[in-house]
Amino acid sequence: MQALLPTMTRPVGDGADLPAAVASISRFELGPRAGTADPELRRRVLDAVVARADTDIYDDASIEEVAAEAGVPADAVHAEFHGKPGLAAAAFARYLPLLERPLRAELEDGVPPLDVIGAHLARLADVAARHRGLTNALLDAVQAAAIRYGDHIGPSDPRAIVPLPQLLAPAVQAGQEQGVVRDDFDAFELALLVTNMLLLRVMNRPHASAEQVAEIVSEVALRGISSSR
Repeated sequence: MQALLPTMTRPVGDGADLPAAVASISRFELGPRAGTADPELRRRVLDAVVARADTDIYDDASIEEVAAEAGVPADAVHAEFHGKPGLAAAAFARYLPLLERPLRAELEDGVPPLDVIGAHLARLADVAARHRGLTNALLDAVQAAAIRYGDHIGPSDPRAIVPLPQLLAPAVQAGQEQGVVRDDFDAFELALLVTNMLLLRVMNRPHASAEQVAEIVSEVALRGISSSR
């Protein structure tokens, strides 16, 4: 319906947008999960996304340009990633193991939850700072999805592809169970607030190091801003 809308709102006889509309519709013939499982195709496409994002030339690029750079058909990219938000999310998702594995290991080893949270924020700040353009594209995708879909998160939603708050929530919950994190708020909501605070700080302070960002967010999130006096 979205693909047909431009032609439906044109004056009778004006077929200027018809080819684009038909091309958009053809991508959905195999359903929303259509795509390829070819890992080499995914690698080339996502490498192209990261390269463009890291040099600040991703926002204005079309899927067709990204596909041409990766040497794959544009229709295959549309089918696999469902648009530029999906591309940004899939590219950032490749860094999730760098965040998830050490956090899980620290919790299993009995590291104090506040230390786990602080270490996780430092790692997330490092990834976001090293890939600032990609992080910005992800945040734009997440914001657009939240505005459009609210709390409903489908399988192709950037919030499902890159579940950053869900990564931190177990550490927050462990802190609540040990009495070192307040438990009058939901663990996921606290993880969401802290994660958003960190990512926004990285974006708003381009000249600050990842360590500086993680330090101030950890201090504010875990200890507050009230004076010790």
